[in-house]
Amino acid sequence: SSPQFLFYRESVPSPPAGEPSFGASARSMALNWPGLLAWSTKYHDGTAPSQFKQMTEEDRKFLEHAMEQAFGHIEDPNKVLLECIEKIKAEDRTEESIMTSLEVVDRLCDDPDVSRNVEKLDGLQPLLDLTRSFGGAVRVRR
Repeated sequence: SSPQFLFYRESVPSPPAGEPSFGASARSMALNWPGLLAWSTKYHDGTAPSQFKQMTEEDRKFLEHAMEQAFGHIEDPNKVLLECIEKIKAEDRTEESIMTSLEVVDRLCDDPDVSRNVEKLDGLQPLLDLTRSFGGAVRVRR
């Protein structure tokens, strides 16, 4: 068979009586999985087995620094949620700090894991209390 059709069976039996038929062309185009496996093991991308060796001190320091930089910018959403709840509960809170905290809480609660933790972090009652203590934009924002 030609290389482009190597992976397709030349003949696929017709389906049993009463089963839907997709026509001879669809049956003739069924994948030949053993043929595909044989071809892919014979013709590969030329990669060689990995040759692991101990990392040099310079490479290790570079990798550690790169990982610190990459993972140092990832925020813990539950920690940020707790900070927002504390700002909402603070005695010296302002309408602006409340609005900012509510916007962050709104963004964080898009993640179902974080939204489940609002009550665990003692945030539900302070959010409900805002509706009684503040009017205007804070009440509308809730």
